[in-house]
Amino acid sequence: MYELAIRHCCRRPVVSIALRGTDLPFDITTERAISFTDDMLGVRELAAALRPAIEAALAESAPDNPVYRVRESQVMREVLKTDRDQFILNRFDRLENAVQQVVNAAALSRRSGLDRDLLRDVYVAVSTRPELQGYRSMTISETADTIVFGAMSPAGRFNAAIVVPPDWRTWSRGQVMAEIAHPLGDALRKEAERFPPFPDRDE
Repeated sequence: MYELAIRHCCRRPVVSIALRGTDLPFDITTERAISFTDDMLGVRELAAALRPAIEAALAESAPDNPVYRVRESQVMREVLKTDRDQFILNRFDRLENAVQQVVNAAALSRRSGLDRDLLRDVYVAVSTRPELQGYRSMTISETADTIVFGAMSPAGRFNAAIVVPPDWRTWSRGQVMAEIAHPLGDALRKEAERFPPFPDRDE
């Protein structure tokens, strides 16, 4: 994903491919991607799908991506000066953040199993904390023994992580909230102290 982020930062054309059935990271869930199967037939199908996708990507005069949208939003803030414009911009920010939360929650819902339901609950519990409402593009991911929660600020992206035991998926929802969601939210809030939120000027 590091190479993809570099392409996004430089606003260069991108065609993403993923093995069919792969759950894409939250940041690029809504981005264009070609699915393929890992067999001989899949190789031929992928080759046929790649050509038009590459041609379409190269034809875009201004490629769009999550990183550029955040940067463009920041530029708009620097250009717009009136209270009315700031009010409208802030409303759009809130709408975009709400849509992103819905997309992320839906992506988690599509994954089967109790652990995914619990992970979705952790995401909702952390992302809706009042002290974190000034941040955008919130994501959650899980490795073998760690749950990582990330958020975007005007100064850049920051993360918080919590180590979880192997049997956490067997816990009750209350235990997950108490021992994972709340500590993870506290850790993210503490990390956020170094990253000012997007301004809110419509009070």
